[in-house]
Amino acid sequence: MDDVIRMLRWLPILTIGETPGFAERGGGIIRFTLEDNRVRLEANVEAARQANLTISSRLLTLARIIQQPPAEARKPE
Repeated sequence: MDDVIRMLRWLPILTIGETPGFAERGGGIIRFTLEDNRVRLEANVEAARQANLTISSRLLTLARIIQQPPAEARKPE
């Protein structure tokens, strides 16, 4: 899956997942998670910007904003 995310990173494709760390890895833009029996979402705004996508401010008010680590702190690809 990481290979697919890397290939799509710079394309205007909204990537959505549910695996832990999906949004933090930088390629995933939206991650759904279950907290207290409620579906929540995490959004990686920087990954969306890199893909030339805009996430609506209304959606972002519902999301937990994820910061991707600096490039030098990421795992080598």
